[in-house]
Amino acid sequence: MIAAYNALIGSLSFDPHTEQVLLDPKVLQEHHFYLHLVKYLAPVYPAVPEAAQQRLGVAVYLYFRFALSCDRLIDDKKSLDGAGIKGFFVHIRLLEAAVRELSAFFPAGHDFWPQFEKSREQYLSAILAEKQLAKQSVTLTRERFEQLAAGKSALCYAVPVAMGLLPGADSAQLRPLQQCLEYLHIGFQYLDDIDDYQKDIQEGQPNFAACLLAEKLAAMKLQSPLPEGQERYKLLFLTGVATHCLEHAILNFEKSLASIAGTGLAQLEHYISRNIHKAQEQIKAISLLVDKAKVKASHSSQHQHVAKTQFSVADIEQAIANAKAFLWAAMEDDGSWTDFLTNAGLGRNWITAYVAMNLTEVSCDNALPDKAAALLFSEKFSGAYNPQISSDADSLNFLIGFLHNREYQIEPSLLEEWTAFCSSGGGWSTYHNPAILRSIMGLKAEADVSGWLSPKTCVSAAALYVLSRKAQYGEGYQRSADYLADMQKENGSWDSYWWSSPVYATAYAIQALSASGRYGNSCMKAVDWLCASQSSGGCWNSDIIFSESPLYTAMAMKALLHADALQNAPNLTAAQNWLLHHQTSDGSWQSTYALLVPSPEIHDIREVSRWKKGSFGVNTIVDDHSRVFTTVTVVNTLEYLLTKIRQQ
Repeated sequence: MIAAYNALIGSLSFDPHTEQVLLDPKVLQEHHFYLHLVKYLAPVYPAVPEAAQQRLGVAVYLYFRFALSCDRLIDDKKSLDGAGIKGFFVHIRLLEAAVRELSAFFPAGHDFWPQFEKSREQYLSAILAEKQLAKQSVTLTRERFEQLAAGKSALCYAVPVAMGLLPGADSAQLRPLQQCLEYLHIGFQYLDDIDDYQKDIQEGQPNFAACLLAEKLAAMKLQSPLPEGQERYKLLFLTGVATHCLEHAILNFEKSLASIAGTGLAQLEHYISRNIHKAQEQIKAISLLVDKAKVKASHSSQHQHVAKTQFSVADIEQAIANAKAFLWAAMEDDGSWTDFLTNAGLGRNWITAYVAMNLTEVSCDNALPDKAAALLFSEKFSGAYNPQISSDADSLNFLIGFLHNREYQIEPSLLEEWTAFCSSGGGWSTYHNPAILRSIMGLKAEADVSGWLSPKTCVSAAALYVLSRKAQYGEGYQRSADYLADMQKENGSWDSYWWSSPVYATAYAIQALSASGRYGNSCMKAVDWLCASQSSGGCWNSDIIFSESPLYTAMAMKALLHADALQNAPNLTAAQNWLLHHQTSDGSWQSTYALLVPSPEIHDIREVSRWKKGSFGVNTIVDDHSRVFTTVTVVNTLEYLLTKIRQQ
C-alpha cells in the first residue's frame, strides 16, 4: 500500500519539500491504520482484485489526510499565513486525487455516493459539535464523548460500503464491520485524550480526561490552589483518571474485536489485539510509576548529623545500624529488594544479588536476613534483572560474588552461564544473545542491538572484581585484567556505559587490578584521577546530571581505601564526613540519577546529546528511587572503613 501511495504522490508533481512531507515515513507510521484499512478489510471481499484494493486503499488514505488537514486548519490560528494557505491547497490537491481515484470505481450517479455523503455529513456534524463545545466550555459526559468519537470516525464507515459495492463483492458483513470501526475509534479517542491532554488544554479543545480530572479534584475539596500545567498533567495518572480512560479504551477495543469474530479478518484482529496489549502495558506502567512516587515520597530528606564536625567509630557503627534497619524495612515479603524502574520493570534479582554481595563481603555472620538468603540459594533465583528477563552479566556478577562470600560451591552450569558473557579478548558484555535481547525489547529481527552486545568497561570491571577475589580464576582474571588495563583512558579513569559517572567503572577497576602486582601504574593513575575529581566538599558527582552523589562518593571512597588508606587519608576523611553528614533520618542516603539506558545500537554514550530523566524509554537516566542501591553501597564502604580502622 505504501508503494502505491508513493507512486501516486510522485505522479502529482509536488515540489521536493512538499513531496518529502507527504512521504515522511514517521507520519505514514502514525497513519498506519488508515493507510492499511482496505487491506485489513479485504479478506471479507475475496472477489476484489489486489490492484483494486491498492488503488482504493490509496484513495481512502488521501481523503483521510485531507480531512485531518481541514480539522487542523480550523484549529490553527496561523492557518491564513503564507505557509497555511499553501498547505491548504496541497491538501485540496490530495482531495482532488482522492475523488479521481474513487470516481474510477464509482462514476457519477453510483449508489456509493449517497452513502458516502451520509458518512461525510455524520463526520462534519461531529466536528462542528466538538468546536461548539469548545466555545461553550461545556463539561463532556461519557455518553456525549463517545457519540462525538463515533461521529468523527464516520468517514471510515464508508470504506466497507465502497468495498461491498465493487464488482463481485457483497455487503453482507457491512454492519459488523462498521460496528468494529466505531468501537475501535472510540477506544482510540480515549487514548488520544490522555496523549493530547496538554495540547487540548492549551488550545481550548474538549478533552474527556480533563473533565474527569476536574470532577475528581472538585470531589476532593482541596484547600490549596489547584496545580496547572505539567503538575496538573501528572494528576491524570496519580488520581487514576488515565487508568480509567485506558480501561475504557480496552473495553471498546474488546467490543471491536467481538464485532468481527468469525469473519476471518486475522490481520485486523491482530492489530486490535496489539492495541489492547499496549493499553494494558500502559496501565501496568502507570501503576509502577505511582508506586515509585509513593516510595520516593515516603523517604526522609532530613540529614541526621548536620551540626557534627568529627565522627567517631561509634558514629560510623550507628550509621551502619540505621542504614541496615532501612534496608530490612525495604525488603519485600519474599526476601528480595527492588530498585531502578525501567522498561524492563523493577530491578529485582539484580538488586537483590547486589545487596547480598555488599552486605556479606566484609562479614558473613548474620549479615543477611534468612528470608533473603533462602531466596538467593533457591533454584528459582536467576542472575537476571528481574524474573521476567533473561540473565545478564551484571546480575550474574553480583550473584556469583555473593555465593563466593558465603563460600558456596557454585554449580558448573552457573559458572558456564556467567563466563559466556566474557569475550575471547577478556571484555564482558551485558547481553550476548541478540535474538533474546530483541524479543525482550519487542524489537524487529533487523533492529540493531550491537551496543548492548559489545564488551563494556563498567561490566568488565565489576566482573573482574569478582574474579579477583578467588584464586581459581587465575587465567580468566588475567585475560580480563589485560583487557581492562588496555581500556584505561589517558586521564586514568575508565568510561562507564551504563552509569552516569566514570567513578563506577574506575572504582571497581582499582579494586580488581590491585589484586595483582602487574597493574600498579594503572591503579596509581586511577587513584590520582579519583582524588582530583573529588569536590571541595568531599563528595563525588554524577557527571550527566551534575549533582552530588552518595553512590559515587561511597564507590570512590572504597576504591581509595583499597588502594592505600594512609596515603589517601585526607580524601577519605572528607568523603567519610560528607557521607555521614548526608545520611537521612530514616537511615538511607538519597538516590542518584545514575543508571543510563542508552538506545541499544549506541556504543559510545557520548553519542547521546540529551538524557531524559525518567523510567521508560531509551536514552534515559534512571534514579534508584527506593534508595536501596545507594544505601547498601554506602554500608559496604563504611563496613570496609571500620576494618581498616581496626587494623591500624
